[in-house]
Amino acid sequence: MAEDTGAQGAHGVRPLARERTVRTDELRDHLWAIFDLKTSGLLQNPESARHDYYSVFAGKQPAEEFWIKHLVKKNPSTATMEMLQSLMESQRFSQLMFTSCGWFFSDISGIETVQIIKYANIAIRFAKPYTNLDLETVFIKKLGEAHSNIGTNYDGDIIYNKWIKPHELGENNAVNQYLIEGALFQAFNERTLFLYDLNPRDVVHFETSKGQCWLTSIDTHHQPTGRRGTYVGLLIRQDDDFQT
Repeated sequence: MAEDTGAQGAHGVRPLARERTVRTDELRDHLWAIFDLKTSGLLQNPESARHDYYSVFAGKQPAEEFWIKHLVKKNPSTATMEMLQSLMESQRFSQLMFTSCGWFFSDISGIETVQIIKYANIAIRFAKPYTNLDLETVFIKKLGEAHSNIGTNYDGDIIYNKWIKPHELGENNAVNQYLIEGALFQAFNERTLFLYDLNPRDVVHFETSKGQCWLTSIDTHHQPTGRRGTYVGLLIRQDDDFQT
C-alpha cells in the first residue's frame, strides 16, 4: 500500500502517494531527459521556456512572442518547430500528471487518478516521435504493479489498456469523425475536431451498389504542434452503417 501522507482513503485505505512516486516520477524524468536533449542548442534555457509556456496556452502571451523570447536562432525549420511544440506539449502534460488530488484516491481506478494516467498517455504520445525509448511499454509495466483494492480488473495496466488506450484521439479519429458528420448533415465545411483544423478540398458525392459515397481530400493542421498533413477520405453509407 501507499505511504502515509496524511490523507485517508475510504474504509481506512491509504492513498496512492507511493504509487505515484514509482510510476509517474520515473516517466516524468524520462520525458524531461528527452526534452532537455532535443531542445539543447535550440532554446536559450529549456527549463525557463517550459515554465513560461503556461502563458501561451493560457492565452496570456502570443505564441510568436514566446518563441522570439526563447529561441536561440530565429526562423527554424518547420520540422524543428513541430518538434519543439510537440515536446513543449509533452512537458505540459507531464506536469499535469501531478495536478489535483488524483494520487490521494483510495483506489487507482478513482476518477481523478484515471485522469492523471490519461495525461501521462498524452505526454508519451507527444514525445514518442523523438525518442527510441518505448516509454509506453515501460510505463504500462510499472502501472501493472499498481494493484487495485477492488480487484485485478482495475489494476493500473488494465486501466491504461482498456480505459485509456482505445480512446486516444488522433488525426485519423478527427478525419473519420469529420467524414461521418459531413455525410450525416450534408455539410463538408472547414471545422475543428480534437484540436485538428480540417479543410476539405473538392467533395465528390456518388452512389454505387454498396450505397452512397463521398470522396474528398482533407488538409489537416494540428493546433498544438503546427503539424500539417493531407488525407484522402472515402466514406460509404448504407442506411445507418458508415465505413471510412
